[in-house]
Amino acid sequence: QELFSRWLEPKSERAPPYLVLQAVRASTMMSDVFVEMRHFKWLLKTFINLLPAPNGSMEEELLLQHLVVGLCRAAAVCHSDGSTAERVTQAIEMSIHASLVATQVCALQGCLYILEARYGADLKQLLSLLTDYSNSHLLNKSSVGQYSQQHLLSMWAISFVIVERYSHEMKDAAFTSRLVQCAISVVLEEEDSVSTAVHHCILHGLQRLLLSFSLAKQDSSAVMQLAVKRLNMPNSQCAASALTLLLTCMYTGKDVDRMLGFSNDVPELEEDVSMMESAIVSLEKVTILFDRIRKGFPLDAQVVAAVLPALLEDFVVTAQAMNKMVGEFMSSHQPHPTLLALIMAKVFDSLRQRNQLTDIRDWVILSIGSFIQRKPVEVAVWSLSCLFISASSSVWIRSLLPYLLGRYGSLTIEDEELFCLTATDFFLSQSLLDDQKDIFLEAFHTHIPDTHIYAELLKLIGKQ
Repeated sequence: QELFSRWLEPKSERAPPYLVLQAVRASTMMSDVFVEMRHFKWLLKTFINLLPAPNGSMEEELLLQHLVVGLCRAAAVCHSDGSTAERVTQAIEMSIHASLVATQVCALQGCLYILEARYGADLKQLLSLLTDYSNSHLLNKSSVGQYSQQHLLSMWAISFVIVERYSHEMKDAAFTSRLVQCAISVVLEEEDSVSTAVHHCILHGLQRLLLSFSLAKQDSSAVMQLAVKRLNMPNSQCAASALTLLLTCMYTGKDVDRMLGFSNDVPELEEDVSMMESAIVSLEKVTILFDRIRKGFPLDAQVVAAVLPALLEDFVVTAQAMNKMVGEFMSSHQPHPTLLALIMAKVFDSLRQRNQLTDIRDWVILSIGSFIQRKPVEVAVWSLSCLFISASSSVWIRSLLPYLLGRYGSLTIEDEELFCLTATDFFLSQSLLDDQKDIFLEAFHTHIPDTHIYAELLKLIGKQ
């Protein structure tokens, strides 16, 4: 600090301009590891004294781009106010209007410190300055294509932070809507025209606005539609960001309030109609996610399969969830049957935790006729084994599922024994009604010509 203080004296003749520039740059970088307030106060005082006059030389502007970052950081930590805050605001304004783009980017990044801390500058003047900058540079579609990626990322970050933290303090009431519409239009552009980093930044920013409830209903609906559209992107990374945004939309919307019983001020009839409409919309979103499993890469399918059981439990009526899940599991166009088996097992687990054992039993009985008709026989036997294991009340039987998933398409003696074990366990331990037992036995008796395994199962059941 003593060495840098001698070099950075405003009227020192011993330090050449290049040394001063490097000392300022080094001081800004080292401020990341400052732990004492006196160091930040020294940085703040020193950098204020080094501020050049407006419209200075190119060397002074190069110095300014390092000064403004350190100055904003120190001012935010020291909670500067009064004349110091005014000087910091002036430095930001001078940097924002500088001729070098790098200086503008440094000013934007420095402003993030102040906006996060809510101290260090004249916030009212700073918000006006930044919103005007965003309106003329970011939200102006005719000029947005000429900026570098770093410049775009900085502008998007600043704009999202302003809306998230200062939406009630802005003079421009329409800024939020314009920002959302611009974000949607950029994300919907051709993949080649928008970098992956910018794409992620925008979707993450929209997610933050949803989580902070900073968006109006109309804007939230537009973001929801965007997430649904981008979920089918070929790019796995972009699709994953869209999935995160879609989940945020669903769990921050009014559907969750109704689900948890927070909307008691709504008439019962209107609430029932609204719940039905919400269930239909949620089922459409779940259908899109199932399509992503069918059409996406293996890693994409694994990610979607990991969140689907919770969505089915939280947003879809049990009967509709079971219909959809069984239908997808039975589909011959499904390239990831093991993932669907895992989803089915997790849905059954959630029903079991809610003591809905009767629903599990009834749906298994209803599904046996469809499962047994699958072709070839190897797939039918494997599917039935998955169904019985998922529905089993025995934790020991359910523990066989990971092993069974690795045997898809095989039909050895071991697979036959596993099938007979799981089917017999279901028949004897699920307290089936007489008519359900008849349906169970008749389904396998009808398909005895398909394979000898069904006959062996009936013999085992008859011996019990």
